[in-house]
Amino acid sequence: MTRRYVIHLVAIVLAIAAGVISFYLVKKHVTGSSGQAWFDFGCKDSAVPGGANCATVLASPYSVWPARSKDEPTPTFHVPVAWLGLIYYSMLAIWLMGMGVPSPQRRWAYLFPLGFVSIGLMSSVYYLWIMFTEIDAWCLWCLVTHILNFALAAALVWLWPARLQPSPLSTASPKRSTEPTLTVVAPSSRPALWTLFALALALYGHWQFYKGTVRAARVTEAMGQYNTCIQELKEYQKDPQLLMVKWERAPSRELPVYENDPIRPAAPGEKPIDLVIFSDFECFYCKLTAEFLEQKVLPMFDGHVALMFKHYPLDTACNPHSSQTVHKYACLGARMAEAARMLGGNDAFWQAHDLLFAHQDELKNGRLSPDQVAAGLNLDPEAFRQAMDSPEAIEQIREDADLGKGAAVGGTPAIFVGGRRVDRLATREIKFWDEMAERYWRILKTPRPPHTKLLPDPPTPDTPGPKAAP
Repeated sequence: MTRRYVIHLVAIVLAIAAGVISFYLVKKHVTGSSGQAWFDFGCKDSAVPGGANCATVLASPYSVWPARSKDEPTPTFHVPVAWLGLIYYSMLAIWLMGMGVPSPQRRWAYLFPLGFVSIGLMSSVYYLWIMFTEIDAWCLWCLVTHILNFALAAALVWLWPARLQPSPLSTASPKRSTEPTLTVVAPSSRPALWTLFALALALYGHWQFYKGTVRAARVTEAMGQYNTCIQELKEYQKDPQLLMVKWERAPSRELPVYENDPIRPAAPGEKPIDLVIFSDFECFYCKLTAEFLEQKVLPMFDGHVALMFKHYPLDTACNPHSSQTVHKYACLGARMAEAARMLGGNDAFWQAHDLLFAHQDELKNGRLSPDQVAAGLNLDPEAFRQAMDSPEAIEQIREDADLGKGAAVGGTPAIFVGGRRVDRLATREIKFWDEMAERYWRILKTPRPPHTKLLPDPPTPDTPGPKAAP
């Protein structure tokens, strides 16, 4: 192997090594970590001014091209300088591997890497000057890529082929030689075409890599913000006093009571608390909330709750205020509940309410027929279907939806106590309702019955319970 082949091989290795470093620099620039322990070890951040600090260098305005300006009026397109370095070194490596060792016949092909390296050398000089004069910090792996670039440039200059010198013509008669002659064949254009094709693929791959890295970094950032938000919401949800303050500060809505409104009767004896719920029979959370109110909330008030039901089906077939049909059988459920009220009164409505939620899965799949509901309520099927399709039933649903729109209801369930909206986080938060019950009994100036009080949380292994008396 001649010296030229060795130097050509070294140039390829240098280009690949610098490209690998640039690859991980791009990842660290975009995501904050390269994902490789050996690389991040070389990027340790020093607290000493002017010391090695990759984070400072990669966060500087000069780490992208074009460089960011302090008074940039609008966001402009920037790409990491390391990504441009990745393209630069990979294109050099592909060209050198594709075109082979330069020869006098291929001098034209060698002008490309020499011109490319000339631009690269100027860039290295510029960014080294920036790194040691403007940023007041330096990056070890950035410095390594610039050193490899200088070595690569030296190797390419060394490989520059000399011109072919014509042999001097001899006036003497040529002698027949018995030695075999070497014929130099000019190379075809096929290697150049394949090399250009490989370069195009590499550019496309680098662009996809950059977009994918940026997309992954944005997803990771968004997930981090989402998890932080969820954690803050959970902390907020655990504070019943804060939820109560938000309810007290909510605007008061006028929710009139009409003769046909279905109201679950309150227990006699005390002034009941008014609770209005806008609900949807196909909504899973509405079902959970209905069960929660029945089993957990009403006992805290000893049954002294006037619970009024309002329709707000998320179905454009009967609710013009719904932006889209989320529950395609919600209007069917609302019409069946209204038909039960029209035929059997208030009690029949609440029986239909409980039946529709109990068979919500069949309703969602379109398997709950009006005849089945009528049979479950002991109502005449024919009269039930006629009541469902009557203008009165449809108008009642639409009036409820109009009232919900006026009260800024956009989804279900939506609960109002005393005309004020209960925060969504408090809908099924037992400690909030316990605080509401304390407020209710204080207003009545009546000691809260012991059986309405919330039982204390059981002690955890880290929190021992009360000690027994000696």
